[in-house]
Amino acid sequence: MAIDKERINDLVDIWIDQIAQREVGWPSESMLAKFMLYRGSFQDQHRPSGLEQFVDRQVTRHAKFADIQVALEELETDRAMAIIARRYYLGLGDNNRTYNNKDRASKIGQRLREFENNLNQAYKNIASTLQILDRRKKIN
Repeated sequence: MAIDKERINDLVDIWIDQIAQREVGWPSESMLAKFMLYRGSFQDQHRPSGLEQFVDRQVTRHAKFADIQVALEELETDRAMAIIARRYYLGLGDNNRTYNNKDRASKIGQRLREFENNLNQAYKNIASTLQILDRRKKIN
């Protein structure tokens, strides 16, 4: 199975873009902010919360959002954090230096080697999930 990192990066960018948008009436912190700040997991919630209802509304805004949302939910939290951080922390950091993986790892509380391993595993897991979703779409 070949991993299409460019496709995955595009989907993660779509996810970040959709999550970062604030909806009227939503509490001050966006879902992305909560996910990044609290290193939260989508998997720990048992009943629909305001956050899940917000995601349900967001799914209808972009056709590809649902696929990456499902793929991210399938990941372990550390892996999800790594791939989101990889795409979220682009450009220049606070010190006017381009973010590198060491900076990204530090931002989410991981060691560099751990971050890079989680990132590689995240790409593999997402590629696998997307492949399953693509097959399911062809059947239906």
